[in-house]
Amino acid sequence: MPETIRVEMKNITKSFTGNKANDRVNLTLRGGEVHVVLGENGAGKSTLMNILAGIYRPDEGEINIDGVPVAFSSPRDAISNGINAIRSGCRILTDVQMTAVGISQPYLQRFSCSVRCAVAEPETALLARQAGITRSAAAIRRMAGDLKNSIVALGNAPTALFEVLSQVQKGYPPALVVGVPVGFVNAAESKAALSESDLSYITVRGRKGGSTVAVAIMNALLRLTTTEAHA
Repeated sequence: MPETIRVEMKNITKSFTGNKANDRVNLTLRGGEVHVVLGENGAGKSTLMNILAGIYRPDEGEINIDGVPVAFSSPRDAISNGINAIRSGCRILTDVQMTAVGISQPYLQRFSCSVRCAVAEPETALLARQAGITRSAAAIRRMAGDLKNSIVALGNAPTALFEVLSQVQKGYPPALVVGVPVGFVNAAESKAALSESDLSYITVRGRKGGSTVAVAIMNALLRLTTTEAHA
């Protein structure tokens, strides 16, 4: 008697800037099976797994778990992704030092999470001058290799948030983006772009936000993770 189908992906299609990473892909997983996803670079393996993990949303197709259609698009999903990332000891990336130092150290140590802010590193200033971009954007670009499965907490620079969205298209999806940049220049636009992306995110609409808001969200998420760990 065949094992019950636990996960089924049907006709999954996903494109980035007009290029199809997945084109009507099907995947069926039964209980007790072990699968290895193989293929050439650029074949769409990571994209498919990121869709299954809820990091990306497919343009077309559906995902069924135990026969029930699922989608990762609600605030509950975003919080759940953040909690799971913290439990796994993820890296937290910030745009400014104020956010980095405001995140609770005892909670970070409890879950073996680390925080990195590259905006003050000399290499960041050099890249910013060479590329003609802000230091905040340059810092994100330099941390691109750390983006995957991280939590990105941005409370100051809209350019940093735009850079995160750019790096995601290159295959560096974070588990969660806390995107609350503040100001009159591109703050609202960057948050609107985040809300239209496939990422799990927490944001506030319009021009309001700031580093203190990003810190408050991160510390609340860490406390919630601690509470669930003791439940």
